[in-house]
Amino acid sequence: MSSKTEVCMPLRRRPDSTQLKIPSTRFQCYSFIPHDYKDVHLIHLLNERVGQMAIIFARTVQETERLSNVLRMLEFPAIAIHGKLSQSTCLESLNKFRARFRNLLIVTDLGARELDIPLVDLVVNYDLPQD
Repeated sequence: MSSKTEVCMPLRRRPDSTQLKIPSTRFQCYSFIPHDYKDVHLIHLLNERVGQMAIIFARTVQETERLSNVLRMLEFPAIAIHGKLSQSTCLESLNKFRARFRNLLIVTDLGARELDIPLVDLVVNYDLPQD
């Protein structure tokens, strides 16, 4: 049995949604990965997409910090944003991401509620939200 399961499918518009327009070049993949292999799979995924803009959602403040530190130790340009940071620190981090000084943004779902970032190449739900 494989240690991961992956399903890829194109994103589809809801039939009742006339305002939602998704480019045909976008697709969504689901990977079910055992907890012990999540970091390895994330690093592999990011290595395949070096230089692309990515947002990675983590469940907790501690996990955003841990992922950001691990990725920076591996020389990925990562930065974390979460609710425990001051507003000025969050804005500074966000500006670094928008200016592409850092192309990996690790956020909690609460920390990302008001983010408006166009042109992101990859979105990863590292942890599923609790609700």
